[in-house]
Amino acid sequence: MNITLDSLKKGAERATGTVIIIDVFRAFTTAAVAFNKGANSIFLTEKIEEATKLKQNKIADITMGEVNGIKPLEFNYGNSPYEISIANNLSGLNIAQSTRSGTLGVSLAAKTNQNKKIFATGLMTAKSTTDIIKIRNLDNIYIVAMGYKGIKKTEEDEICALYIKSLLENKPLDKKYVIDSIMKSKSAKQFNDIALPQFHPKDLDYALKIDSEKFAMEITSKNELLILKKIYN
Repeated sequence: MNITLDSLKKGAERATGTVIIIDVFRAFTTAAVAFNKGANSIFLTEKIEEATKLKQNKIADITMGEVNGIKPLEFNYGNSPYEISIANNLSGLNIAQSTRSGTLGVSLAAKTNQNKKIFATGLMTAKSTTDIIKIRNLDNIYIVAMGYKGIKKTEEDEICALYIKSLLENKPLDKKYVIDSIMKSKSAKQFNDIALPQFHPKDLDYALKIDSEKFAMEITSKNELLILKKIYN
């Protein structure tokens, strides 16, 4: 199996073949929790205005996401897995999500090749994503760690990329090593900073639930919309 590791916006633009876009803190952790809560689909948008328009046009039922980590005023929810975990019934709802890293990465990857397969993941769905790839016998895997706003590498996304690569090669990294590496990082500390209330401490707990979900998240497209769906192997 041919596996390429890359990072940030340029990595997403370069991605070919079967693409895995990573955003651990927090977009695709939040998306996984939304699916766990029964969401039907998630429209991924590069700009918050696009997400708002999807709701206004009744294509999406609710919106979630962030700008600088903070929920936009007009959005229903922020980019917080904990907030989504305690949300009212999400069963069957279609959600529009916009973030500055994860959804941006998917958008950039999709623009360069309409035919590529794209998966979105954090640590919660890492193994289920690699299981789907193995079952489908997909090759030429291109893993992109999106980092901070797609412009600066972050420990959590880089180590998640290495973890996914290790699973694909059937040589899994030790989960404790993965968690310990992230916990030492600067980005993990923001979840315990009282000056940053938008980063709830329990968001970190969800992000580190490695392989807790049995589904993967794959992007499909329809009428130029990027739609994230929950899939099982």
